[in-house]
Amino acid sequence: MVPYSVDSISQALLPVLLNDTAFIQKTRSELPLLGADMFEKLNKIPWLKTHPSSANFFLCQILHPGITAAGLCNSLRIQGITVRECTEAYKLEGEWIRISVNLEEHNSALIAALNNYYDTKF
Repeated sequence: MVPYSVDSISQALLPVLLNDTAFIQKTRSELPLLGADMFEKLNKIPWLKTHPSSANFFLCQILHPGITAAGLCNSLRIQGITVRECTEAYKLEGEWIRISVNLEEHNSALIAALNNYYDTKF
């Protein structure tokens, strides 16, 4: 089983997007800054262990025994935030999620939702 696939719409748009050199340059310059900021904010959440990454996502282990990856992902999905549950896909021990770096406003909304999840659950 392939854990992640690319849908046909994304595949059709890929040639157009690859020709948008201004977008590619902007993304290349902003992504490291957004990633560093996101890593710093995720590290302030005591029930998550965020692993450093040079990619556009972070693998995070959930340290609190009362929080499951599936439960957290479902709660975030209801709020319109997508976080990947990685425990099953990668056969990892414990509870794991994958968080992608996004635009600043989306990253901030995710951090707020993570903090709110804990505050309302415990």
